[in-house]
Amino acid sequence: MVKIPTRLDALFPSAALEKVMDVLQQPDISSTVREALAKVGLKDAAPIEQVQDAWKQARNWLESLGSGDEGGAYNPSTINATGQLIRPGLVGVPMAYSVAYGFAKAALSFQNTSALHCEAQRVAARCLGSQESVWLSNSSAALQLIGSEDGQGGVVVARTDLVRIPGFGDLRAMLSCGRDRVVEVGAANGAGEDDWKAALSSPEQVLVLASPNNLGADESSRQRAAAIAAARQCGAQVVEVLVDGVVSERLAEAYGFPEAKQRVADGADLAVLPLNFLVAGPAGAVVVGGAKRVQALQRRAELTGVLMRGPELAASMMALQVGCI
Repeated sequence: MVKIPTRLDALFPSAALEKVMDVLQQPDISSTVREALAKVGLKDAAPIEQVQDAWKQARNWLESLGSGDEGGAYNPSTINATGQLIRPGLVGVPMAYSVAYGFAKAALSFQNTSALHCEAQRVAARCLGSQESVWLSNSSAALQLIGSEDGQGGVVVARTDLVRIPGFGDLRAMLSCGRDRVVEVGAANGAGEDDWKAALSSPEQVLVLASPNNLGADESSRQRAAAIAAARQCGAQVVEVLVDGVVSERLAEAYGFPEAKQRVADGADLAVLPLNFLVAGPAGAVVVGGAKRVQALQRRAELTGVLMRGPELAASMMALQVGCI
């Protein structure tokens, strides 16, 4: 029995080993290798057979680790034929090969944190049209950090926007975990101008808008415009959470998905873009917007340890750039 390595990085990539096996199994190569080994005193060994046996064992072991079942009977990989992109029971959206490669490559070495964050700023500026961004490990952390400085102003949100989305979470629960009290505006079928004017009255308040919500496209657009207008009158901060957000202008135009860059240009002080949905990156979120607010958020994120780092950040940058193509 050949001992199986206990470290994944002690194994060669499967594709490379399979090519080696193909070469070693050729009769003329095999005889030449055996003759060479015999000259150095390894005449009685069977190195080719040992390598083949070791590779079979290692491959079976890796497959059992990936399946989560020692017998290999359970395979978590699933083909989604439901017609729903965001569906309970499915984890996020599959990454593109280039994004997964970027994650794997970054995971195989140490990363220079400062250089990685500088590059992340450049990628966000290029893909999202903002010179300031902060990359966070999860969307919930972003929402909890975005409240008012003293926690007294409160978060204002429409009832239609308090959505619960598989893989993202419950927006009401996320907002309630912060320091701010949550003020719900309007009814289940929407909020009008008078509702927003009555609810928004202080520059210490934070208006949170969500996409998707429980309204149709036209109703949602009108509600957003009315809410932003009321927030501007009193100086309240506007934050948009774009669960179905994209960075591609073509996707935004063709399917009506909100484009993060456009939302910031069109009234949002901050846009929260989860990365593991239509961006098809790893779990996490990038927040873009005005320099002063983003820098304040960056400081809070550093203190609470929720900044995205390492392979996740490298893969997220790759996902944004792929999405911009």
